[in-house]
Amino acid sequence: MDTSPRPTKYRFGEFEVDVAAYCLLRGAERLHLSGQPMDLLLLLLERRQELVSHEDIARRLWGPDVFTDLDAGIRTAILKIRRALGDSSESPQLLETVPGKGYRLIAPVEVLDMPPPEGKAAPEPYAGTRHHNLPTQLTSFVGRRKELLELRNVLASSRVLSLTGAGGVGKTQLALRLASEFLNDFPDGVWLVDLAPLSLPDLVAQTIATVLGVREGPQRSAGDALFDKLRNRRLLLVLDTCEHLIEACADFVELLLREAPGVRILATSREALGVSGETVWRVPSLSLPETLAPRPLDALVHSDATLLFIERARSADPAFTPTLDNADIIVSICRRLDGIPLAIELAAARVMVLSPEQIAARLHDRFRLLTGGARTAVARQRTLEATVDWSYQLLSDAERQLLIRLSVFPSSWTIEAAEQVCGGDGISPHDVLDLSSKLIDKSLLMPDGDFAGERRYRFLETVRQFAGARLMQAGAAAQLRERHFEFFNGKSNGILTTLSHHGQLPCLQWLRTELENVRAALEWALTSPTLAEKGVELAGSLFWFWTKSGRFEEGKHWLGQALALPGPVSASARARALIGLAHMHFFQGHLLDVSAVAAEALSLGREYGDAWVVTFALFLQGTAAFESGKLGPWDCPRGRGKSRHRSGRLCAGTLAGIRGAHFVSGARGPSGSRL
Repeated sequence: MDTSPRPTKYRFGEFEVDVAAYCLLRGAERLHLSGQPMDLLLLLLERRQELVSHEDIARRLWGPDVFTDLDAGIRTAILKIRRALGDSSESPQLLETVPGKGYRLIAPVEVLDMPPPEGKAAPEPYAGTRHHNLPTQLTSFVGRRKELLELRNVLASSRVLSLTGAGGVGKTQLALRLASEFLNDFPDGVWLVDLAPLSLPDLVAQTIATVLGVREGPQRSAGDALFDKLRNRRLLLVLDTCEHLIEACADFVELLLREAPGVRILATSREALGVSGETVWRVPSLSLPETLAPRPLDALVHSDATLLFIERARSADPAFTPTLDNADIIVSICRRLDGIPLAIELAAARVMVLSPEQIAARLHDRFRLLTGGARTAVARQRTLEATVDWSYQLLSDAERQLLIRLSVFPSSWTIEAAEQVCGGDGISPHDVLDLSSKLIDKSLLMPDGDFAGERRYRFLETVRQFAGARLMQAGAAAQLRERHFEFFNGKSNGILTTLSHHGQLPCLQWLRTELENVRAALEWALTSPTLAEKGVELAGSLFWFWTKSGRFEEGKHWLGQALALPGPVSASARARALIGLAHMHFFQGHLLDVSAVAAEALSLGREYGDAWVVTFALFLQGTAAFESGKLGPWDCPRGRGKSRHRSGRLCAGTLAGIRGAHFVSGARGPSGSRL
């Protein structure tokens, strides 16, 4: 019997492999080599100078019950070894390919014996058994350096770490990468259990037992056998895709934590397990470039999202290159896809047939565009819609109803708005808060900061589009949009007066925060026959906001649309909208338009006795005339008859008020003079 010490190190060229530490070294530098390539390199070292067949490699890397493309897996592992060693397949110095047969390590190998210090047991030699079942990654892992650094520390100090987040955000890939960095920390291995195909909660324990090679017996269940097996083991168990079996997974993990103190759990799920001692870490979207980066091409390499797009685009089309012409488009695509890795990968794959500009133009219908994921991917990750639908199908009826109703909000919203707009018809307004919390837990809603002491919420745009389509299918969009308008129109009551007084700042801040909702409310009202009158009134009441925020073109758009409505609108609403439109024309220097629009408003104001309209129309006419050089500084058109003196005073007062308001906003007249 050979009792000589077994090798614990191999040296070849400038490299060393430390078997006990399971690592590849070049001098003092530790080179990254994941599990399967490392296992293959050890096999080649054990049989140095010999031909190692494909069959021998397959037996080392995969068990007999694993069904995969063995040739592709072997080629990928060999490629990673060559990259780590800097060896070429065309003129190899270390690793030779024998076509159709296998591979041979041709470099001279020095075997180093390292007996343990006296009185200490020798470490268990590498026995050729695999200590993990992590799959070979056929695509590169991009970014997440900061996240991995943080998660290493979290997993080292927590027995249960749950990675949660929206579908397609990259939970599984991040978990696999994190687990691969702990291969040397768990003597009994790192084991992945994919729960996605499982539909029966009662089979969770049996599925895990099968992966670990534990069999149930006639006198004990699979769970009992598993706990007995793991009681004194030290291993990392990766439970992937727990959300559809959340209660069964939580029960299993609770028992395992008590029965097997050396086992740690790394779980991925769209919601937390909710067990004692669990650390929940929400996986964020990939980082995006800074807004308005001065050097677009440089910005691409400092963003994980754009780096992923470029790398996957080059995989689809090796000739793809980011340029100054398409850099901003690439950034726009990644932003519109919320930095979600799956969505970015599906978009990048389209560069085979579409330019980045064409991809961006089609993102309004992203569920039709973003299809065609890898055939080897699970069904829920082959299209963007399938990914979101997986989460949607796991919701209760009430959660589904609230989810699709919330899509009526184009951007963010408050709980108060959700209660008023989405409550009723089967959902009590009092239940909206609890249902919203559940949607947040399931990674379908996101907190979006606070404003004026109120928490705001939003969708990822992909989820919003999915929910909006379901709302249209349900035939409830019109009713929800009407409720949405009524809520924000009610909130805007008295806004014209408020914005001309000293308490205007909170109102301006609220309008800036709710701008997308206000726009959506206006758009719906101005295209709805039943809400047209209210829509014109709302547009007219907002002209101070557009003025003080410098949104003259937008103000002109909405006011022009309101005034062009074919149906009957009250003279008062039309006159005030005309005042607003004349105001927009003034600040864009269209003085002839100011005079014409103000004249129509003046006529309506006099006809219906609206002193505010008359005064403001006269002021606008006078100011336009002054700016065009037709009046002296103290001339002011005045009303006729009994209203002359009153209108003159109002004109002076309005002028002072407008000057003050414009001074606050920094507005200037068309000649550049401060008003």
